[in-house]
Amino acid sequence: MPNSEELIKIREEAIKEVSEEIEKVEEFLKKGATELYVEVITPDIESSANNHLFTDIGITIDYENDIPDSELYEKLFNQLESLNLNRIKIDNSMQFLKNSNDPILYFLKEEDEYIFYRKSYLQEIVEKDGYAFDDSDEDKMFTISALLPTLERDEYGKVLIRKN
Repeated sequence: MPNSEELIKIREEAIKEVSEEIEKVEEFLKKGATELYVEVITPDIESSANNHLFTDIGITIDYENDIPDSELYEKLFNQLESLNLNRIKIDNSMQFLKNSNDPILYFLKEEDEYIFYRKSYLQEIVEKDGYAFDDSDEDKMFTISALLPTLERDEYGKVLIRKN
């Protein structure tokens, strides 16, 4: 049976291992935010800039606040398998990964293919590129927007350029 000093060392090693695994998971979630931004949001922004010349850009993404069922939770953990987690398991993961202020969100990319991310990571990417990021918790959606030069019609129907 270990004495208290040995037990402290055992605990410190366990904490170190879990901290490293949490960092791996957070990097995975950052990559998910980047994937969502590059593969889903950016094409929508470009399409809006090219095709909706009379309005500013406003892209809306719906989200869920948490992972609601065990099947979806298993899908998250199947994606995390490549990280070789030893301490964080599906049965104890919420103790380590749950953050009520910044929950893990998901986006259904294609049938049965999900992107998992944290909103704060996506917001950081969006704002870094100069877009506004507005969150509506009650509607469970966020909007990415930008003011751009637009076309408008004057009172005589002539098309003019409006610069912001």
